[in-house]
Amino acid sequence: MRRGRRIATLALLTLTATVAAQDKPDAYDEHMRQGDAQISRQMYDEALKEYKKAYSLTDKTSLEAEFGMAMAYRGLGAHKNFVDLMSTTG
Repeated sequence: MRRGRRIATLALLTLTATVAAQDKPDAYDEHMRQGDAQISRQMYDEALKEYKKAYSLTDKTSLEAEFGMAMAYRGLGAHKNFVDLMSTTG
């Protein structure tokens, strides 16, 4: 009986992890789209929030999100943040 519960629990955890992993690309893309839309409206604070959310979904490895954050910082006139971000990439 215990073994059956362990297997069922393991199967449920595996399924949950798989579903969560599939949601990440969709969430990432949505945050990137929202960030791009906010940039085009010159709403740089909102764009920065969206790009940061997208960036965190990629374990901080997305150059596309970093570029978006840099553009938002530039729009905000936050030149130090822009330079700091650009110096840490790549």
